[in-house]
Amino acid sequence: MELKSYSAGTPMEEFEKALIELVPETRNRYRRYLKAFCEEMNTDPQELYDLALKWSRSEKTAERLSMKKAWVAFYDGMIERGVHKNTASNYRKAINKFLEANGLPKINGGTKSVQYRGQDTIRTDEVRRVLALPMSERLRALVLTLDQSGLRCSDVAQLTVEDFRNAKKVEEKGREFRTWREPLSSRKTGVAIPVCLGPEAIEAISNYIKGRETGPIFLREKGMYHWTTDEDGNRVKTEERTEIGSPMSRKNMTMAIWSLVKPLREEGIKVSAHSFRKRFLNDWERARKLNTGKYIAGKKIPNNDFAYLELKSRYFEEYRTHYEEYINLGQKMTIEQSLFQEEFTRLLEDKEVRDKFLKFLDGLKK
Repeated sequence: MELKSYSAGTPMEEFEKALIELVPETRNRYRRYLKAFCEEMNTDPQELYDLALKWSRSEKTAERLSMKKAWVAFYDGMIERGVHKNTASNYRKAINKFLEANGLPKINGGTKSVQYRGQDTIRTDEVRRVLALPMSERLRALVLTLDQSGLRCSDVAQLTVEDFRNAKKVEEKGREFRTWREPLSSRKTGVAIPVCLGPEAIEAISNYIKGRETGPIFLREKGMYHWTTDEDGNRVKTEERTEIGSPMSRKNMTMAIWSLVKPLREEGIKVSAHSFRKRFLNDWERARKLNTGKYIAGKKIPNNDFAYLELKSRYFEEYRTHYEEYINLGQKMTIEQSLFQEEFTRLLEDKEVRDKFLKFLDGLKK
């Protein structure tokens, strides 16, 4: 397909149009990333567009790879300045957004983000420890919704009481499961999210919303100062306060979870709002159904994973089956038993203790 030059607006105007669907914080970050890239190349968005268009149409392979080479050089420069690899990799999203908005090929490959598999993922017993902390009905409903749906905080903020009450309901073994009748649209990726909830999350939400019939599920409980982002991308506190009962934002939810789990973090257990999403996706991967988990959690699927679409009509059934083995927190062990098992496992990691224990077991057999 022949590439074309957009006549509806300048390259920057087309870029701004593509940012409309994103939240303000992400929009400002993408603008800042693109500006930094242009400054590094000593150019502006219009010249960058002209160069990218020229390179993409070139018959020479070396010239077609020029944009990728420029990006890799920019990335390497950031790493040398001490920027974290994951932060540096995020700049490519903004650059690709600019290229895609103007009908140009995106930059593929070149760098990879650092993967922290398991580092910020909490285990089932740790989720139970979080739920054992003193908390309000609102926080309990929030924790269980994050844990059993795999949604981002920005998407949980969109959940409404109407959708919860009108959701499709299925009872199995005396327990209730729900899924939204209409898919939710992810604030970050724009993909459709089915939204599935297990019995524990459903019970917690019902106890929290009580007789409410409309509005967002999660509301603010006390007035706080508003925060906004200036043109340079800096966080600025305003003089206004949020009214009690106003919707919780992604930031509100993140900070609420952070404050709740502070005692556990002081013990070395790395818990954050995003930990629950990681646990959700990792458990689907353990079940060898990662693509289904990505679809349910609203994670953008790689281009080579179109097969997951065939599961669209069965995702709710898959979720309920998966709940039994991985998501369910109502296991036989109590919190005290799980803590004992965790401590016992830790002790057995010591070779001397393990040898003594094995010797003791041999004595019992005799």
